[in-house]
Amino acid sequence: MVGEGGAEVVGRSVHRRGSGGNAMISGGRGAGGKTGHLFADGISCQTLSGECVHSAATMEPPPTSGGLRVMFIHQVDPLAPKGGRETPEKFFHGRRKWLLAAGGGALAAAAGYGIYSRLQGNDEEVIAAGRWTPEAEAKYAAFFPAPMDERFEYGRPQTAEAAAARYTNFFEFSSLKWCWKYVGPFEPEPWTLSITGLCRNPLKLDLDEFHRRFQGEMVERQYRHRCVERWAMAVPWTGVPLAAVLKAADPLAQAAHVRFVSFERPTEAPSQTSKSKYPWPYTEGLTFAEATNELPLLAVGVYGRPLLKQHGAPIRAVVPWKYGYKSAKSIVAIELVGCEPATF
Repeated sequence: MVGEGGAEVVGRSVHRRGSGGNAMISGGRGAGGKTGHLFADGISCQTLSGECVHSAATMEPPPTSGGLRVMFIHQVDPLAPKGGRETPEKFFHGRRKWLLAAGGGALAAAAGYGIYSRLQGNDEEVIAAGRWTPEAEAKYAAFFPAPMDERFEYGRPQTAEAAAARYTNFFEFSSLKWCWKYVGPFEPEPWTLSITGLCRNPLKLDLDEFHRRFQGEMVERQYRHRCVERWAMAVPWTGVPLAAVLKAADPLAQAAHVRFVSFERPTEAPSQTSKSKYPWPYTEGLTFAEATNELPLLAVGVYGRPLLKQHGAPIRAVVPWKYGYKSAKSIVAIELVGCEPATF
């Protein structure tokens, strides 16, 4: 039989594109007594006879006549509103704001990294900032390098000199890691170290006297240095065993602890100008047994030359099995005491 629009229905389905939706003409009897169907969706289908005919011709849905039943199948326009499933306008504009904010954040991060890079400085700047005057360094050049104490090895790569000089804690100058930028005004020479308290032979030595008196015991040792902040470095310190210096003072039997006192010079150390924040000067302590162990050094050098200012020039303690804050920097006094001293 022939349906509306010239579509033949003989045991097969014929597809025509209608307007406003899909039209299906059903009820025709084809060859073999099978029912044919006429769809207007323009999409392939499986028919009763396995055949499929497609046409792009436009067909208006025909009326019901001559035993034909015409059904109109509505097909949703894919471009039509989703009935509440669209992205709400406020979120759409909010996303734009977020993208703008993210872009601004990226720019701010880039700017912040630039500032951070400048604070980090290049290697030459970091080391030069901690150097003494040429005259002062020349005065002590003969003491470096000291003989290597072969008993001590890192067991890992040595930290680069600039990296060690850049990443230091020295609260007298800054609570941040770039204290190397603020040590310039500090003068490590002239300097005086006193060893007093419960001893028979108190000592008061200027820096030159200290070097000359203990030159025979001065060594370079490879020590691992650990901070309570969970970072570490491997550094070659030059110094004198603390036990040898204390022995020279001839401690009394009552000496149970050793107290270290750092410098106090507010005109040279910017953080010391505020008495309310920290109880300057910096102090630390060890038991007498710890202090007379062979490991602690009174260091006067690092990387084969005098200590850089940010490392605690001109003389500091190095106690390798304790966290870094136990190794007082820029020491002016060592006291032998009978009880545990207060610390910073």
